[in-house]
Amino acid sequence: MLEAQYVDTDNFLDLAVLRVEASDLPVAPLGRSSDIFVGEWTIAIGNPFDLGPTVTAGVVSAVDRDFQESKGDYHYRNMIQTDAAINPGNSGGPLVNALGEVIGINSFIYTGSNYSTGSIGIGFAIPVDAARRFLEEVRTHGRVRKPWTGIVDMTNFTPRLGRYLDLPISEGAIVTHVAVDSPAADSGLKRGDAIVAINGEKVRSEEEAWGILRSLRVGDTGSLAVVNTDGRHIVTFRLQELQQQRQGWY
Repeated sequence: MLEAQYVDTDNFLDLAVLRVEASDLPVAPLGRSSDIFVGEWTIAIGNPFDLGPTVTAGVVSAVDRDFQESKGDYHYRNMIQTDAAINPGNSGGPLVNALGEVIGINSFIYTGSNYSTGSIGIGFAIPVDAARRFLEEVRTHGRVRKPWTGIVDMTNFTPRLGRYLDLPISEGAIVTHVAVDSPAADSGLKRGDAIVAINGEKVRSEEEAWGILRSLRVGDTGSLAVVNTDGRHIVTFRLQELQQQRQGWY
């Protein structure tokens, strides 16, 4: 058994990096999220119920599943769904394909009941590309830099809000607060603007907008399709690193 040192955590991705002092360790190759296809074989590795190392097999049931954790702490995006049995103790273990490549990190299951904790064949894994970006961030900077847009708060579009703001849309996220002297404010984004897409991804709700923004890293570009009384236009900004005195996480 090896002792590990904690390095950093990304709370929104539900991932952490540990460091071990050792050499010549076996390494599992990483796959690519873009290569994953529905129906391919998967193998989930973990320690369910503390029974010891366990392997279960299944297939990729679906891809690109999005979930908002009920307490709002995590926003899972582009998740891999598999019917390989995943149970408590599997979280953090690899999901691999038939070539032995890691394609995801086992995360959670759907049980269909508040009273059941066992697998019913609906498990989810964080895609490997999300984990790869997180790892590269830690390797390059020694920590996870928290991105900052200056968007402090948003709310879901409603027909009543649409009439009040005179917006010709049926869904989206309404900006309610933007920090001054922030990337978002400098780009022209303002209170009352409706975000309907981010980097080409359609935005139907506040939750979807936060989910997309939280998947971006410091230095990434945010291109927002915005609707207001002047019509539809694009605002673009580059994410900066969050400093303690700055207002708004994203």
